[in-house]
Amino acid sequence: TVGTWEGLSRFLPQGVTLFATGLSGFLLLLIGVPVLMVILMSLRTGFPGESVPFTLENFSTVYLTPRTYEVLLNTIFFAVSSVVITLSIAVPLVWILMRTDIPFKKTIYVLLTIGILIPVFLRTIAWILLLSPRIGLVNKWLQNVFALSEAPFNLYSLTGMAFVQGVSFVPGAFFMLAAAYRSMDPSLEEAAYTSGVGKLRTFFKINIPITWPAIAAVMVYLFMTAIAVFEVPAIIG
Repeated sequence: TVGTWEGLSRFLPQGVTLFATGLSGFLLLLIGVPVLMVILMSLRTGFPGESVPFTLENFSTVYLTPRTYEVLLNTIFFAVSSVVITLSIAVPLVWILMRTDIPFKKTIYVLLTIGILIPVFLRTIAWILLLSPRIGLVNKWLQNVFALSEAPFNLYSLTGMAFVQGVSFVPGAFFMLAAAYRSMDPSLEEAAYTSGVGKLRTFFKINIPITWPAIAAVMVYLFMTAIAVFEVPAIIG
């Protein structure tokens, strides 16, 4: 048995090293090759396979056009607004479900899971049917009830796009933050309640600071995702 264990102890480090090297090489090919192709094609003006010289014409066309920076600012505003809307909904929601005894928890879990499964394309269409200034059911109802001459909500704007995208991020953000709030030490909250501190102040003074690393990680992930998403801007924008 001792001889077998010594043999394994000598074999495992080498096996782990080989596995790590092979996995790193595979990931390098899987990610690096497509990125390299994008870089190479950005330096050419023809189609793949054509014999054309390398040039910086594409870069000059993009970065010397004022419209590029307008689009960039719009994209940053859209991404930041989407993240703010998502966290404004997801953080209180995960706190309520993880740290309180609110009823119908299982029902809310199911609804959040369904929200992840439904494609963003369909959810965007649903919001258009609700908040479109021309055919939106909510706008039509408010106009009829309050005798409004114009629709109170306009989904076809940057803020409307950010709202729809932010709401679509909520289920994913909820499940990413759920583990952090579930594993929190309840003694800190109990100490606050014993000292007479209310739930809302405890939420801002204890829960938020303790889970801030998790919230910051979700913020970075959502911001990068909002920069790259296409469905909502393509349909609404």
